[in-house]
Amino acid sequence: MKLIYIGDHFYRESGTLMSSLYTEDGKRSDWGFVSSALHNGENVEIRQVTDAEREYYETQLSKIRGQKTIDIQRLRNLTTRILHTKVSHIYEDLENITGEKGLMTHMLPRVIRAVEPWLRDHVKDVKFWDGKYDTRHTGDYVLSEPTESDRKAMIERYYE
Repeated sequence: MKLIYIGDHFYRESGTLMSSLYTEDGKRSDWGFVSSALHNGENVEIRQVTDAEREYYETQLSKIRGQKTIDIQRLRNLTTRILHTKVSHIYEDLENITGEKGLMTHMLPRVIRAVEPWLRDHVKDVKFWDGKYDTRHTGDYVLSEPTESDRKAMIERYYE
């Protein structure tokens, strides 16, 4: 039996919907399975979660908590200013972040400039800011909802 230990906080914070242990193919396990396997003479290997796996499980926990996520490639559209997905995603994502509907093409450079400080505060991973086209950087990223104060500051920066 080969397992991944992802951490106790997933179990506690998910209200027991998640386990601390998963098989390498992503199936939920628990200490009862480990005990049973050992009792039956099976070998049990437990390893630490990798960064990529932790990111996946953190996203799952965020979904359980009801937090919003954004596709990493869509987020890279905004952070690298290089198109990784559809152009329509840029409009949708900027509208969701700013709360402003009906953005037009000529507005996009100023809107991206206006939201960048907020994005930098909420997206700390340097991979997002490398200015490179990278389709291997995938998954979902937990991105909190901007507050009304955040959105007001974005609008003020837009008009500067």
